[in-house]
Amino acid sequence: MKRSKKLQLSLLGITPLALIGCGGPKEDVLVYRDDNQCSMDSQLSKEICVSDYKTAVNIHQTTAPKYKYYADCFDDFGSTCQWQTNEEYIPTMEGYMLATQEARNSGMAFTVVPLYLSDDGDYVTGDYEDVGGNGYSSYGRRKVPKYRTTEPSTKTRTMSRGGFGSKSSSRSSWGG
Repeated sequence: MKRSKKLQLSLLGITPLALIGCGGPKEDVLVYRDDNQCSMDSQLSKEICVSDYKTAVNIHQTTAPKYKYYADCFDDFGSTCQWQTNEEYIPTMEGYMLATQEARNSGMAFTVVPLYLSDDGDYVTGDYEDVGGNGYSSYGRRKVPKYRTTEPSTKTRTMSRGGFGSKSSSRSSWGG
């Protein structure tokens, strides 16, 4: 096979992968650490900033990832994990994202998404979706893939990782 034919075939195989990396349609969002930072940015009124921050805090209580062990939470979110009275660890809410709801766009309603800092300092959702920017130093308007602006899913189970031998202990006998 000629070299140019090989190149065409290899580029053909890369094209779908490149399209997947684009992330689909993007949406404008606002990202803030807290209601004060939102108010100082002057994009929204103080009342909306305070109200949506309170909403984010409430959503955080039910949608934050839950861990049985601090070490597991630490692996995903670094030192921003906190102990809960129900004997679980959750990451500390470090910011919030406001995404415009298309259906009620004229009323300035937002989908409110609590944000956390990943172990490398980027803002992520509770479903570990990166929303860009480097934590505290980056706030205000940005574009993120539309699928990252959906309401967070409620976390009903605690995550724990198995230790050494956890897979082999769940197997039945191998003998004949």
